[in-house]
Amino acid sequence: MIAEITILLASAEKAFGLVEKALKHKKTISSAMSELDAFYSVKDKIDKQTDEVRLKGGDKYSDLSLDSYAMKVYRAQEATAEYEKRIKKMFSDAGKTSAYYKMIDIRESEKQRRLDKAKRERAERIRKEKKAKEIREISFALILLALVLGAGGWFIGLVMSIL
Repeated sequence: MIAEITILLASAEKAFGLVEKALKHKKTISSAMSELDAFYSVKDKIDKQTDEVRLKGGDKYSDLSLDSYAMKVYRAQEATAEYEKRIKKMFSDAGKTSAYYKMIDIRESEKQRRLDKAKRERAERIRKEKKAKEIREISFALILLALVLGAGGWFIGLVMSIL
């Protein structure tokens, strides 16, 4: 996990460098969209990695120093926050502040839509698993009932043949 965050941070640094270079050479924000996309993709992966550890707990990473992990995550989050500030300034310097805020709004809306979709899919998966479990339990109960009734019928037949 620490290695992944370190690699992602290096990727964020590289992607930001590409954004800066693209804006210097291409002169327009719209011509640098692929570089911006690369930066935000890496930022999302960093956020996802830190969220996964938070959700799964630290036991999986118990061989890591808690302080070491915390510093790596903090550094990655701070670096991406700083890169975002610089990107915002680049938009502002290009007279595209409203475009920046619109992009951020769309990004946040899409992020929320994806989270909502993931929650719905998880709830549906849990519902299906619960239904499958109920079907297995009912099937087991019916098989057990059939065995008991069959054994009871056999026993009654045995008793009747003896009498």
